[in-house]
Amino acid sequence: MKILKISVLIAFLGIFSSCTDEFDGGVILQETTDVTGTLVLLEDHFGSGQSTTFSFTLPQSFSKKAIVTVEALSAEFVRTLSTVEIDAGATTGNGAITMPETTNLGGYNLTLDFVDVKIIGITLLDEVEAELVPSLDDTYTLTSNEVSVSYYNLLPNKSGSGNFSYLLDWDDVSIDIDLEAIDAAFTKIFESSGSGSRYESDFFDNAHPDGDYDFYFRIWDGSDPTIKDIAYRFFTVQPDGTRRVYEGVIPAGSPTGGARIDFATLTASGDDYTFVID
Repeated sequence: MKILKISVLIAFLGIFSSCTDEFDGGVILQETTDVTGTLVLLEDHFGSGQSTTFSFTLPQSFSKKAIVTVEALSAEFVRTLSTVEIDAGATTGNGAITMPETTNLGGYNLTLDFVDVKIIGITLLDEVEAELVPSLDDTYTLTSNEVSVSYYNLLPNKSGSGNFSYLLDWDDVSIDIDLEAIDAAFTKIFESSGSGSRYESDFFDNAHPDGDYDFYFRIWDGSDPTIKDIAYRFFTVQPDGTRRVYEGVIPAGSPTGGARIDFATLTASGDDYTFVID
């Protein structure tokens, strides 16, 4: 009987030892290092599916090349991604990202804070046989501040070729408003937009002579003068892609029937434009 008890005890200790050895030989996860960067967008308002540039700054450099991933996530949970490769030792980077598309915007009012943009990760890279592959000893996580951007239903696109793009939107679609750009000496209409639709858009050609140009509303309405205020937004895009939005009111009592209402001045000098609401 003693011999049987001893045999059982030895067998039990053997099983326990085997389990302990197996546990000790398990995978041990490495500790991660959390890093927080700073993200900056070129603009703070967009239209569906438009692109913008961004820049970021990291609080430290890395000994290897790395890929930084930036995410744009809409309120409808539509996501777009952009990746930027940075060199070893770098603490800054630049890239471009396309905003998520949507078909649910409408009307004059903007949609506030529709998309959040932030850095969501970093991947360190090793060079293996002349190819860059994710590093096996990468223990870093990377996040950033979150930049919220608003959406408008329609915005002008960057036209390229050094042109100044613009678009007019207003709050009463029953009223037709046209646009004109005339030189300060009032000798010629250099740009004109009269589509008859809700929006009026055009671009100022950089082939036009340098100088000052006045921008005019021309209102076509059943009443003369207008019987109520007309709120408007005027969107501009510089040749480098910089966007601005100006808000104003055409006051009740303004003339209609195509009478010109001076509301802004554009100063053109080559590819440089200064736009000022009067």
